[in-house]
Order: sequence, then C-alpha cells, then structure tokens
Amino acid sequence: MSGAVHLIIDGWTNRTPADSLVCVVVAWQEDGRAFRPILDVAWVSDLSPESYVTNFISGCLERYGLIRKIKTICLRNAPHSEQVCAGLHAKHSNPYLQTRTVCYSHVVGLMMEAFTSFLRPLPRVTPVKYFQDAGVEDDTEMDDLELDYSLSEREYNADLVQEAVRNARRELDIDIERKVLQGARNVLSKVTALEQVISQVNSQALKQAYWGRSQQESVSETHRSVVRPRGSRKWGTIRDSMMRCSEFISTFRNLVAAGVNVPGIEECFLDEIEQNILDEFHTGFEVFDDVVSVLSLQETPFLHEVVVELFNLRMRLEDIRNGSRLGTSPTSVTRVAAEAALWAYKLMVKDDELPDICIIAVVMHPTHKLQWFNKRGMDTRRIEAAVIERFNQSYPLVLVKGESNQDGLVESKHAVATDSMGNYLDRPTLSKEVIEEKGGLLNYWNQELVTQPRVAQMALDYLTIPATSVDLTRIFSGGQMATNGLEKHVNYDTFRAMMSMGSWFGTPVLPEIDAVANLLEM
Repeated sequence: MSGAVHLIIDGWTNRTPADSLVCVVVAWQEDGRAFRPILDVAWVSDLSPESYVTNFISGCLERYGLIRKIKTICLRNAPHSEQVCAGLHAKHSNPYLQTRTVCYSHVVGLMMEAFTSFLRPLPRVTPVKYFQDAGVEDDTEMDDLELDYSLSEREYNADLVQEAVRNARRELDIDIERKVLQGARNVLSKVTALEQVISQVNSQALKQAYWGRSQQESVSETHRSVVRPRGSRKWGTIRDSMMRCSEFISTFRNLVAAGVNVPGIEECFLDEIEQNILDEFHTGFEVFDDVVSVLSLQETPFLHEVVVELFNLRMRLEDIRNGSRLGTSPTSVTRVAAEAALWAYKLMVKDDELPDICIIAVVMHPTHKLQWFNKRGMDTRRIEAAVIERFNQSYPLVLVKGESNQDGLVESKHAVATDSMGNYLDRPTLSKEVIEEKGGLLNYWNQELVTQPRVAQMALDYLTIPATSVDLTRIFSGGQMATNGLEKHVNYDTFRAMMSMGSWFGTPVLPEIDAVANLLEM
C-alpha cells in the first residue's frame, strides 16, 4: 500500500438484540483499482466496556502496521462515533485518526426520510403544530410541545428527522392547513391501496399499463451497474410507487369515468389537493435521482462524487422550497418537506458549509479544480489558500539525489516547479474525455506520479476517500445489515477468518483463489 489507507467502521446487527457485529474495513487504491477488504470482525454486546470498540480497532491497525497509514475514518452518524474517533486519536499520534467523514448514504437516507415524513400514516397523537384550525383558539406554543410520533423505525433517525421537520416549520413560519396535511397523509395510503387493487385484477393489460414502464426503467444511464434501493415502505418503494401512480393517473381517471368495474378502484381516486401533492412530490423525488445513482453504483462510491451531487441536490431542494422549480406555487406541505430535507443535512453534517476534506477532494479532481466552486459563487481565494496549506503541510518537498526516502517524496530540482499545487491549480481543467482516455481518474493520477509525484499522491489520497461506511446492498436499507444468527454456530476464529479472507480475494494481497483456500485450510 503505497498511498493512504482509509478506515471504515461498519456494523451488522444480530438477531439477538444483546449483541451485534463490528466490522473493521480498509479502503485504498493500487494501480488505478480501488479495494475495500475486511480486517477483522468482533462481537459487541451491551455489556462491553465503552472502550471495547476503540481498543479492538486499535489492535487491528497495530497488527497490520496501518496506524501511520490511515488518512480518514468513515463510520455511521451516531453518538458513539465521535467517541471512537477521539479514543483512537488519544491512543495514537496520527492526527488523521481524528479526521472523520460522515456516512453520506446515511445523510441522504435521512434527507429522504425528512422529505417523505408528511406522506406517512397518521400519527398516534394529533400534530397540533402542523396546522391551525380557523375556529379554534389554542395558546399552546410550538416550542412547548414534542413531536410525539415516529417518522422512522430507529429512534436515533426518528429524533433527527423530527427535529429537522420542527426546524423547517419554524424557519419557514408556515401553517400547513388541516386539509393539506390530511391530503398528504392520504396520498401514500391511496397509492398503496391502488397497487393492491391492480395486483388483484384479472386484466393483464391493466397490470401491464400500471407496472410495465417502471419495471423497464433504470435509475441511471451510466454504464456501471446500479442496484435499486429496496425495502418495505422505504425510499425506493415510496418513490417508485408514487412515480407509477403519477404516470398511470390518466388511465386511472378514464377507468373511473367510464365506470369500468374494478373492485376498490374508486376508493383510490385522488382529489385535487392530493393530485397536486402527488405531482409535487414526484418532481421532488426526481431531484434525488443523481445522488442515489452515485451511491448505488456497484463500485465503491467516492466522497468527491457524492459531494458534487449532494451540492446539486441541496440547490434543487432550495428551488422547491422557494417555489421556483415546480412552475407553479407549491403547496405548503411540499415547501416544508423540502426545507426539512435541507435541515436533515445540516443536522447530520453539523454545518451548512462543505467540510475542508470535501473541498480538497473536489479540487483534486482535474475536471473541477477551483472552477467548480467559482461557478457556484464560492470564495475561491480562501479555498485555494486552504488547499495549498494542506499540500505544503502533508506533502513536503524532499530533495534527495538518487535515493528514496520513506518519510517524503523524492524530487529533482527541475521538477519542483511542475510538482506544486500552485502549478496544478493554474493549469486549465481537463475534460471528462481526456480523463477517460487515460483509463479513468485513478489511472490518470497514477500516471502523473512520474511527473508530479506530490500532487498526484495528494490527489490519489483524497479522491479515494469513501463516501459511505456500508456496503452496496444496504445503502438505503435503514442501517446495519441483520444477520441470521448462524454465525453463532461457527467457531469464532473460523468465522473471522472466513469473513476476512473472502474479502481480500482479488486484491494484490490475495489475487488468486488458491491462496485463499490454502490459508483457510491452515
């Protein structure tokens, strides 16, 4: 591993609530290929000391000699995450062990939760803070009441989503009328009921009219494979169901008007308010598509890819909130939903500004550089100064004649001018076509190690930072992967070995399957 290594802490829940699995993963690149194997797996119970996870991770890094190689840590956005990072930093002198990147699939997932919160079933108690009865006087202040119902299956996510909705309501100072709020609640229940009605009819033509087009569509036009997020009433199914209903609506109206006998279909008919809300949320769902496509790639999504799409997503949500994207004045519930999604981002990232690590990752992409920020009205002078300072601190110039030095990068005097951050930033941006001709982004920078080793190494280190701590199959599943509990029937060390060895197959360490088999038989 010649460059930086990025630490990923993943988690799997066990069927037994008393314990779960913690998975220590490392990510790095070599010769233009990105790898993400497992170092080790451990069981964590409610009785484990608070320092157990930190000590376990520290032991893994020490055994593999990776303490000084770690550049960033990516783990889920939960209260204990900060404690883990602080504990690792306290145990070791590597300052980068405090450089934590958030799990952006978790961020986007909760933005989706906040956006769709008003579509979910009626709460257990009356949400008095979301509407105002014309003839009823109520002296209760909004801040005096808790939003006493769940918008998410998990308490941590639910609390954050509820806070995002409260802040959005307070920020916009909008009263959502009772009929509009009820209309939003009715939309998803009627869409769900329509799907059940369609699934039970005998007409194949009607089923094809409803299900056909959506099943043939792909989330992304990219040549790389994608996986559609799935889950009961999760983002993927909510989005797909409402999209199908929106496209089916003309056929739906014709059936009702013609009096076609489809049992139960009249109860699924949307009134004018509900139809407007459906159309507005359908448009809102579309603004998430680009970032969902990046996060759903079969390959590991990188931070620089997600940051760009997430920035665009926030701009589009602001347009919906301000009413400048829908073409007509949006309903109050749609505006609050868009603002709630923006607040979910703020609460997760802890700041409305891009973190420095995200800025550097975007700058080191040769098609972006400072121009990407300039087009978006950001202060490029401050960004340029910060990037150059980080470059000079982390990638110092070492002049050595004819020798290599493990503590720095070797440069000849005639290459000093070329291998500087100022020179890189001053050169024009490259087109995507040029990068593709070089074999892709990582291959391009691997080739540049010959002519500008310091700049290229910094680029490789930052462009390989992972954007999510969970694997592809769980990007929008709502969190940790649930195991079936069968691992409890396997020897502890055998299970750890099988999990680790399997993930290392195909990397430069274990390129052949025979090597994996031999290790497991030892």
